[in-house]
Amino acid sequence: MLALIALGVVARFQRRWLAVDLQSACAEQGVGPERLSRLVSLAIERFEAVVAVLTRRGRPPREHDRGRLDVELAITTALLEVATALLRRLTLRRRLVGELVVGAWLRLRELQGLTQKRFCEALHIPERTLRQWQRRPPQAPPRSAPSAEEPSKRRRRTRRGRFGFDVLLPGTQVGADTTDLSAFGIPLKLIAAQDIGGRDQALFDAVLVDDHESAELVAQVLTEALRDRPGAQAITDQGTPYLAKHTRQALDDLEAEHAPQREADPIGKATVERAFRSVKSIAGPLLGLTDRIAQALPPLRHAALAKAGTTVLLTALLRAYQHGARAARAALEARGSIDPEQLERSAEASRERARATDHSAKLLLGHL
Repeated sequence: MLALIALGVVARFQRRWLAVDLQSACAEQGVGPERLSRLVSLAIERFEAVVAVLTRRGRPPREHDRGRLDVELAITTALLEVATALLRRLTLRRRLVGELVVGAWLRLRELQGLTQKRFCEALHIPERTLRQWQRRPPQAPPRSAPSAEEPSKRRRRTRRGRFGFDVLLPGTQVGADTTDLSAFGIPLKLIAAQDIGGRDQALFDAVLVDDHESAELVAQVLTEALRDRPGAQAITDQGTPYLAKHTRQALDDLEAEHAPQREADPIGKATVERAFRSVKSIAGPLLGLTDRIAQALPPLRHAALAKAGTTVLLTALLRAYQHGARAARAALEARGSIDPEQLERSAEASRERARATDHSAKLLLGHL
């Protein structure tokens, strides 16, 4: 074989140097011409690299640019690690945080190989959150502080959270969404529904794990969460399974109001998104372990095993999480000093804010 490859290499450059016919030699040794051609091409590539090193004169050129790029990469990586650590300690709802992240992305997006997805993964923030921050108008510069002689006439009102326990009632609003998971090397979909006002009692009222997302699965989760709750409001995004005819019919049968949120508005289901982050932070290490096990043992890479194992794991973790949660005490403290009628008015105002149909271009076009 080596002699045939050598003949092939010579034939590529100086065929007249050959004393024997290459095709006859291949037939005699039982080697196909196509296979020999591929081997010769690989050999020439390797030989040329070796010959270039052996015939080089002087010392090899120093890779100044490569060293500089390595230093810059190390600095950028360190800065991203610091930024990630800071973001974990800050709430993403602060406007200043969003402006800082958008400014960093605008400065770094020109770097080769840095995509928006990679930037968001490095900071552990969703891509749609960054897109929403980019669409926000810039904040006006702060006014100068009032002098001691002219104190401010207006005092800033205490900010109340949109999803605080003092403005929501259990059983009035249910948020539903889908997130991605992976177990035993199989990409999965976690479809979940949450009683937003009653999340102090259960993080999720219904969960379903499958290897795909469909209107039938979404309707199944919503039916489990909204059963015996006529008049409740279902808050979803505008994903195709959530706006499908099958899903809408299921909500009509449950006598539930459907309130899809405006496109690219993750804040509309903030409590569900936060619950997903909690679940992933707890279950992530165990699910990652199953991925590594399946990589070592390929027969375990099976959709049925992944779905069943993830369902059992999430059920156990959600029960353990609820036993150790402090949300129930927070809900009692928030609602303890509020008049019941005022709480009902606040809950109705929250339902009205969730009715975003008139403010959504996508939903308006759907009606047209």
